[in-house]
Amino acid sequence: INAEYMGDDVQTLRSVTVSIAENNRALQITSHRPKSQDSHNVLIELVRHGNTAQLALDSSWIHTHTDEGLLFIHGLDHTLDDSLKRFGQFLSFGNFPGHIKPFVFHWPSAVSPACFWCAHTHATDNSIHRDLYRFLEGISEAGVRHLHIITHSMGTRLLLCAFPVLQEMLRERFHVSHGPAPAPMPAPAPATSRETRDSGASNSDDAHTSRESAPLREPATAAQQPIIRSRSDAGHDWEITLLSVTMFNPEYERDMFRDDFDRIRRYCDIITIYADRRDFALSNAACWSRKASLGTNVSPILNARGYPLDCDIIDTSDLNENMSLSFHGFFNVNKLVVDDVRDVIVNKHRAVNRRTRLVDHKGVFRFTILPRSVVTI
Repeated sequence: INAEYMGDDVQTLRSVTVSIAENNRALQITSHRPKSQDSHNVLIELVRHGNTAQLALDSSWIHTHTDEGLLFIHGLDHTLDDSLKRFGQFLSFGNFPGHIKPFVFHWPSAVSPACFWCAHTHATDNSIHRDLYRFLEGISEAGVRHLHIITHSMGTRLLLCAFPVLQEMLRERFHVSHGPAPAPMPAPAPATSRETRDSGASNSDDAHTSRESAPLREPATAAQQPIIRSRSDAGHDWEITLLSVTMFNPEYERDMFRDDFDRIRRYCDIITIYADRRDFALSNAACWSRKASLGTNVSPILNARGYPLDCDIIDTSDLNENMSLSFHGFFNVNKLVVDDVRDVIVNKHRAVNRRTRLVDHKGVFRFTILPRSVVTI
């Protein structure tokens, strides 16, 4: 669509992207959300006001420019100035649209990596969790009703530990059903080489992974059908819809995340983990805690029934550009990663829909790049 779209006073968009949702049952439109659960139709008209042309969508679609926010929770060893600079670099590099309002939650994360356990204590402190709850209250009072959350390193621990408190502010995404659930499918046998990375390069023809090579997904029950409710239906004008949670190099135990996942999934559609098996900082933390780290896990995480958790794990272990020696703090300077997260936040795309950038390899997504040693073909 080449005409000009006049969305709001903040930004003029020159295109509207209409795509098919992951479940192939509805449409997705950039910067809009449907009034009903499954929207199969959209009417886009070209409207002229003098010499100005603008696009107008029918009344079944609501523009989200007034109520969408992006919250960043930093990790260990960050001053307020540090966190603002890192998040500002991320926003600038990604050229995020003006209708998404950025926020930073700053917490006492110690002043040195040597103070790891001090910051760990703060991240699990109930008083810090209440501060984060009050922060969400504040942005809700300011008009934010749809929120994306980005965490880095120990910021993930703070968010996940605070979630039992924060969920009072969030709108549930699932129906409550008392009907019988369908019979469960047999759980797949765990692969013996699940923890071993394939050393060979992926062929580009394998971008669409076959059903046989991909791990089975747990069948959805009637109690797990996503819903979209109006504020009047919910009766709570202050509730926030959590659109996505993105965790960069998360400092959190893998098994604890498995236990916490259902609670988070109840409130959030898109959960993404960027993990790197080379992460030196998280490897050290795992040695101290003697527990497997979520941020170095590059294989599917199975629940108690043997199915992979319904989240996207992005393996960054193949990336070499703009990487520090610790492979821990690149999320705001690596262009591939920034653009990928932008697709999550702006277009609400799951990893399976980001095929120009990612390839599915045994249930975990990798970036489609060539090794640095390849200079000609």
